[in-house]
Amino acid sequence: MLLPNRMTIPVIRDRLRELAEEHDIEELRDLANHMYRQNIKGRRAPVTSAPSTPQLRRDIRAYARLHPNASNQEIGNFFGVNPGRVSEALEG
Repeated sequence: MLLPNRMTIPVIRDRLRELAEEHDIEELRDLANHMYRQNIKGRRAPVTSAPSTPQLRRDIRAYARLHPNASNQEIGNFFGVNPGRVSEALEG
């Protein structure tokens, strides 16, 4: 079997299963079965950014116009949001 240059986990998992069947190797079957993403149920970090509202987005855009040299981090600090929220507001 010719494998692609860039192999993804699902492709590798399938190949392990093929080899396990072809050579009757139980360990390969087990390894393939361990290659699934586990759902981690536990504590997540608390939400620290303010929710994005139309008014907040307008305010961010206005602030950015008045402070053209301010970074997204600085604008985010002013409004209590992360730089990604600032970027979203400025793009949309």
